[in-house]
Amino acid sequence: MINKKDTELLIEIQDEITADVEMMETVYAEIDEVLKAPENFKPKDLSPELKNILAVKKRKETNYQAFIRELTELSKEYGIAVKSIGGIQIGKIQEIEYSDDETSGDLIPSVKWAE
Repeated sequence: MINKKDTELLIEIQDEITADVEMMETVYAEIDEVLKAPENFKPKDLSPELKNILAVKKRKETNYQAFIRELTELSKEYGIAVKSIGGIQIGKIQEIEYSDDETSGDLIPSVKWAE
C-alpha cells in the first residue's frame, strides 16, 4: 500500500509533469507555426522558452564540435582512437573519471553531473 506521504509526492510529480507537457505542447505549436512560414519570423518574435531551448541546443552543438577538434588532436598525440556509437552524453559535468583498463577496450566514464 502506498502511504499518504508517497501519494502526495506522486501528485506533486504528476503536477510537475503536466506543467512540463503543457509547456512543451505550447513550444511545439510555436515551432510548427514558425516552420510553416519561417520568413515571417525574426528571432525577437520567438517566446522566451523557445529562445532558451535554441540557445541550449546551439551551445551543446558548439561544445560538441570543440570537443571533437580537441579529441582529434589527443588521438593523434597518443595514438588512441575512440569508436562510440550512440554513447555520447552532453551536459555540465561536475566530476568525471574514466576507466583506466586499456586491455578491455572500453572507455567508460563515471560522471557526476552538475545541477
